[in-house]
Amino acid sequence: MYFKFIRPKNELLKKYLEGFYIFETEREEDAMGYLVFPSNHVVISIYKNTALQIGERRVAVKSDPSQKKLLSLATFGFQQPITFAYQHPIREIAFCFKPLGFNHFLENDLKHYAENEMFSFLPFSDYEQEMISLLEERDEDKIQQRIENYWLSKYVEKDFALLEKALELMEQPHTTIHQIADELSISRQHMSRVFNAHLCKSPSLFRKIARFRQTLQNRVENVKKQDSLTSLTYESLFYDQSHLIKDFKALTGMSPQKFFSKNQSFENGRINWFFPD
Repeated sequence: MYFKFIRPKNELLKKYLEGFYIFETEREEDAMGYLVFPSNHVVISIYKNTALQIGERRVAVKSDPSQKKLLSLATFGFQQPITFAYQHPIREIAFCFKPLGFNHFLENDLKHYAENEMFSFLPFSDYEQEMISLLEERDEDKIQQRIENYWLSKYVEKDFALLEKALELMEQPHTTIHQIADELSISRQHMSRVFNAHLCKSPSLFRKIARFRQTLQNRVENVKKQDSLTSLTYESLFYDQSHLIKDFKALTGMSPQKFFSKNQSFENGRINWFFPD
């Protein structure tokens, strides 16, 4: 298995794109599966010579040389774990856009493109040809340059000042959604509409997932310092340990102890894959 996460160099792109990763299984006998968990990021994965079977909370990825067309899968908005099963040698490139970030590269609101939790994503007339060529490139420096040039060519300046302020206020400890709406001088209903249009989530769900994801990043340092689960609870702004356990079970289907026993973190907890037995 080969995995490499690459961050953008362009200063403008850094504001919206967390980075991209290259993932490969190289041998015919390679077969693996892992779980991915709810995130506020938008992830676009591209494949060539590959067949995808998409079921309920499961994606089977299989090598198929007869499939010449690009497969581009958008994954976001899900609230329960999704299993990715790789059955044969696969090459995948995935773009990880920050919350709200992908809206800057689309003509319409994010909600306009969201058919369901996972869907085929071919947004531009030149997208398929460019992405197929990208998958055929092996030089990682050239891959990065081409990715950054392509997404910069699609950049659209948009004003998300209200949403950006809302996301900033959400990081404050124990601030309620009602208080955030009051601070922004808007109704909770309007706030929900704006969140759903550009983030495809309600404010409460966005915050729940954001806190969960922050916990995964905090866990990296927590382990280094050999701190307890209780320390992690309050560092991650949960009310108490039972609150943390409740959210973990809702978003992962398991307790924090079981989750952390098999979870594999990349990029200091920003990317997390759970490898079951």
